[in-house]
Amino acid sequence: MNTRSKFLTILFAFLPGAGHMFLGFMKMGLSFMSMLFGIIILTTILRLEIVLLAIPIIWFYSFFDCINKTFPTDSAAIIEDKYIMLPEPFPIFAGKHRLVLGWALTLLGLYLLADNVLGAARRMFPGLHHRFHQLQTIINNMPQFIIAVAIIVVGILMIMGKKKELSAVEIVRHEEISIVDADDNKA
Repeated sequence: MNTRSKFLTILFAFLPGAGHMFLGFMKMGLSFMSMLFGIIILTTILRLEIVLLAIPIIWFYSFFDCINKTFPTDSAAIIEDKYIMLPEPFPIFAGKHRLVLGWALTLLGLYLLADNVLGAARRMFPGLHHRFHQLQTIINNMPQFIIAVAIIVVGILMIMGKKKELSAVEIVRHEEISIVDADDNKA
């Protein structure tokens, strides 16, 4: 039985993830906080304001999930602490995930370096202000371009994966029909 203060749990639940952490669900809390602050950071860096529409969804889901864990309807239910939307164990530093994360961090670092260098150069060489401003505008729009291309690539990969999955299902169905027809012919 949960002996935590229900008032403090509700109070902490107003910050996505904090209520879960207060209840002892560290992985869930970390997941909710990472989603919230990740969206805020991405929106700030990439200037993709439309992504902010996900914040109310995350907030409400986190809040009511925490409340449901505080006031369970089924006292026999054991709630497992697990990451939200991530497989267990958290594989971000292994295999392909490590390579993708490495490239993402490298590109983010290069972007931040270029943006800062161009900003400093603009201030140091006022006569070339216009040229540096043009370059900085291109650099500032590059993350949005990269994200757009990445979304398109992921979408195409998902479609291709779904087509392969559907083809495999069709092959299995065709084989099942063939087996049933063969059994009918024997009878």
